[in-house]
Amino acid sequence: MSTPPSATVRAANGTVYALTMSPGEAAALLGLGRSSAYEMVQQGTWPTPLTPAGRTLRKILTVPLLSYAGMTYEFVPQMPAGGQVTRYRRAPGARTTP
Repeated sequence: MSTPPSATVRAANGTVYALTMSPGEAAALLGLGRSSAYEMVQQGTWPTPLTPAGRTLRKILTVPLLSYAGMTYEFVPQMPAGGQVTRYRRAPGARTTP
């Protein structure tokens, strides 16, 4: 299934995500610590595919991440009403850091 370049992904819970996210955002979705996620990406142990985004930063592909988390999803060809894309939603019980 091909997706248009401006597509977003909507999870079954209604949350809309961009096609890629940072390791910190992915960590929040999975309930992991931000530092742990960046270390896993740096060490090559992150469980889903990554895509380059600059010299050192890697972005995490949203669709494989949602599949890994056991979440169902659908592609949304246009921005949702109001143009708001949720970058991530903090997992229940996840700590917040200042």
